[in-house]
Order: sequence, then structure tokens, then C-alpha cells
Amino acid sequence: MSESLRQSTLVELDGLARAEGRYLLDGATAVLKGALESEVEVGGLVIDPGWRFDSVYRAVQEPEIAAVLHRNRVRVARRRTPERRLVEAGRLALAGGGETSAIAIIQNEEVPRAVAAIERGGEEARSGTIMLVVDAPERHPGITVWPLLAGLGIPVLQPRDLAGLRDSVEHAAQLARGHDLPTAIVADESLFRTIETLEIRPNRVVDTVDVAAALRRR
Repeated sequence: MSESLRQSTLVELDGLARAEGRYLLDGATAVLKGALESEVEVGGLVIDPGWRFDSVYRAVQEPEIAAVLHRNRVRVARRRTPERRLVEAGRLALAGGGETSAIAIIQNEEVPRAVAAIERGGEEARSGTIMLVVDAPERHPGITVWPLLAGLGIPVLQPRDLAGLRDSVEHAAQLARGHDLPTAIVADESLFRTIETLEIRPNRVVDTVDVAAALRRR
């Protein structure tokens, strides 16, 4: 069994639909759960076809999870190039009328192309876009992410664990609302090979049975 398949079978996807409790999530599903829980609307997650987000792609095929995404107005899309991911995330953010963010996944080796696209401006550099960089310095020692992002002058968050990765989505969405350029989250690649038990919080829009849990959160 491959590493990605073994990991994806351990993830408790029903945690994405829950308002409380403890569930096993990996890095990719922690990001999606962060988008669902964020009180600042996150309208989409634009992923690459790589194995790190297999669990998310599997989740959206489940009818219960698809209904949760629809209820919370979160779309999951796949795009092959970093430029197209940035454009799609910008479109999803724009669809929210300036009050919505969306996440574009950028792999370490794609950062120079993504930064160049943002510097050119246009559709790749829309406000509300959150660029989530999967940092892999060991595999790509010639690409130093931080100086490239510093040159853009954008806010950058760096979570240290899966709970921090989940929470960084809402923090980045808050920052994005007051910034004219994309914001960034830099997460070490090891987080996407990790599975942790996380304490689940209510999603932004809850089902009737979860109202009590949502009220406790507030």
C-alpha cells in the first residue's frame, strides 16, 4: 500500500462535517476543516493533482461532505499550474464581493512562478487570495521561499502543527480582508505527511443538530 493511500484510509473524513469531538485529520483535511470553520468566509480551496491532497479529493466525493461544502459555500477545484490555481482562487474570492477569501495550494518548486505571477499583477494577484505554500527545503534546497515572499511585502503565517495549520486559514482570511495583495501561509511538507487527533469546532454554517455546539463556541 502506498504512503498516500495508507494515510488517506486513516483520516476520519466525517470530522469535516462535525461540530465537536476529536477526529483524526491529516494536513490536507486540516486545511479544508479550517476553511469550513473560519468565521471569515473562505469560498474555496484550489488544489494541485499531487498526492498530498488525495484525502481532500476523496472527501468531496462523499455525499455528506459535499453537502457540508455546499452549505458553507466552499468549493474544491483542481488546477495543474500555480498560475491557474491563483487565478481560480482569485475568482472564488471575487465572487464573495470582497468579503471572501480562497486558498491556492503552491508547491515549493512552484513558488518562483507564483511570485512572478503576483508581481505582474492582474488575475493572479487578486486581494482575498491565500497562497498556501507547501515548503520542502530538503527536496528543493535551491529554492528559498522566505526571501521570495518577503519581496512581495505580503503577510506570511507559519504554522508549526496541524492545529496551527487549521487555525492559520482563518487568520490568513482576516489578514486578506485588509490587504490589496494575496496573503501567504508557509507550511512545512512534513505537516502533510502527519495525522493528528484534532478537537473539532463548528463549521461556519451548521446543520440543525449542531446548533447547540455552535452556540457553545460563541
